[in-house]
Amino acid sequence: MSAAENIWKSFESFFQLQGVFRSGFTRTGVYGFYVDPNDPKDNPEILRNLERYNVSTTGCHCGRTANLLYDIMRWYPMYFRNEDISLAIKVALCHDIGESIVGDIAADGSAEHEKKKAAEWAAVQEFYSYQPKGDRSAIIELHRQFDEDTTFLGQAIRVADKLDALGELIILEGCGFKGDVLKKRIPSEQDMKYAEKIGSSNCTDEWAYCFYQMMEQQDYDKRLKTIAAEFLTAGLKSIGRPLYEWWLV
Repeated sequence: MSAAENIWKSFESFFQLQGVFRSGFTRTGVYGFYVDPNDPKDNPEILRNLERYNVSTTGCHCGRTANLLYDIMRWYPMYFRNEDISLAIKVALCHDIGESIVGDIAADGSAEHEKKKAAEWAAVQEFYSYQPKGDRSAIIELHRQFDEDTTFLGQAIRVADKLDALGELIILEGCGFKGDVLKKRIPSEQDMKYAEKIGSSNCTDEWAYCFYQMMEQQDYDKRLKTIAAEFLTAGLKSIGRPLYEWWLV
């Protein structure tokens, strides 16, 4: 298998953890119900609901992003010879820590997404203040580079962040679940513009186009564009779809 196909298979396997329920919590009534996820005969209605509503969380996303970034850095070593992998994984693992304060607001071009940045950055700095003093400045600086797309490694973390979201959409689409950006209560101007541009409001397609445009506008390193294209090619192939015609490397 190619590097991208290996990375996709690793991503797919890691994604399956999202459907593994922690039985110590469900068997002790922590959530207000009792069910043993390892026993299909125990409260089958609740088990069906747990399996059906396999809802993603920021924690799941951050874990998968870190795993994905590690795989990218190891499968494309020629691009990351001079980069600190442990520092990169730490930032990837904690890249959305600010959402513990401001919540998750979709990056759809809306004003609400832009307004959260100051509060989110304050939360990021507070979080990293709990790290050893010798590590704080380097971690905060790399996180800033990720936020502002200013360095190759900062951009690489952003690529892993966006590819995780797209990878999740691809897997869910393969299971028969598809989102529609125009079915939001109030679609953003960007939602409507991009959906019209590509002729699809399917989240998988529209978010991919949004990601592509972000890389173009922010002048992302061509090597990262190649990695993204190869990963999406492998992922879309797994559900019988080709890479988008408009995606040019």
